[in-house]
Amino acid sequence: MIQQECYRIYNKGLRDRVIKRPDTCANCDRLCKVAGHHIDYNKPLTVEWLCHRCHGEADSRRNQRIWNERMDKLDSTLLPDELDEIMFTAEQIAERTDIKIHTVRYRLSELRREGKVKSQQFGTTYVYPPSVVDKVKDYSGKE
Repeated sequence: MIQQECYRIYNKGLRDRVIKRPDTCANCDRLCKVAGHHIDYNKPLTVEWLCHRCHGEADSRRNQRIWNERMDKLDSTLLPDELDEIMFTAEQIAERTDIKIHTVRYRLSELRREGKVKSQQFGTTYVYPPSVVDKVKDYSGKE
C-alpha cells in the first residue's frame, strides 16, 4: 500500500474515531499533541503515537535504514542493468572522480538548477544516479 493511501485511511480513521489519539508521546511520555508514526504502511491504522521531536527521529532512523539498504547493493555482485537502482552522494562522486568535494557540490547544484540532472533526497542528503558522475566530470560551466 502506498503512503498516500495509508495516510488517507489513517486520517479517515481519526475522523471517524476508529483510532484515538492519546495525549502523550509513546517514546518520551511528553504531554503534547502527538502524531501517528507508521512503522508499516501496509497497516494504516497501526501507528506509534509520537511527539514532533520523537517522530522526526523515528523518520530519520527509517530513512537511514533505507539508505543503508541501498548502499549495501554497492558490492561487486551487481549486474550492469542493476546499476540504474544505485544512487551516489556528492562525497561518493568526489571520490570516484578525484574532484574536490566543494567543486562537485557546486557542479551538482548548477546541473540541478539547469535541469540537467535529477536527484532524490533522503533526509538532508541528495543522491544521484550513476549517469551524473560523467556529467559532473564533463561540466564546463563557470566556477
